[in-house]
Amino acid sequence: MTDAEMMKKFHSDLKRLKENREKVPIELLTTRYKKGYDALLEELRHDADWYADLYLFSFNFPRCSEDEAGSLEVDARIRAIIQEENEPGRLRDQWRIALTEHMDEEELLDLSWKRYDRCLQEAYMPYFNRHCRWVGPSDNRWIYSEI
Repeated sequence: MTDAEMMKKFHSDLKRLKENREKVPIELLTTRYKKGYDALLEELRHDADWYADLYLFSFNFPRCSEDEAGSLEVDARIRAIIQEENEPGRLRDQWRIALTEHMDEEELLDLSWKRYDRCLQEAYMPYFNRHCRWVGPSDNRWIYSEI
């Protein structure tokens, strides 16, 4: 499934949840329609994870081709952050709740940004800064990056 198709499915699933919650009492959703309702919630949890991953990996962290060890270190740090944020009560649970309970795509976006920003600040920026240096005469300096 392409990202465009997945985004369409994501919005369709969210719309269906909102309509169900507006039209059907929660007691019926959790009893009479439990199987379908639980399946929809599980789809939305999957959709939320997909959305957050798409957000994280849509923004490229460029690398210096001559620093393979540094690139591997950045990748390891990003994986560690992702694993930490997937632990119970962390961002993954929060963005799932944002979608399945609050039905709030904007909240999902904000939480996705938090994980991306953490990867940027803690994993990528130390690497990027190692590849920057001041150049030029003292009265007209600028920063040069090998990346």
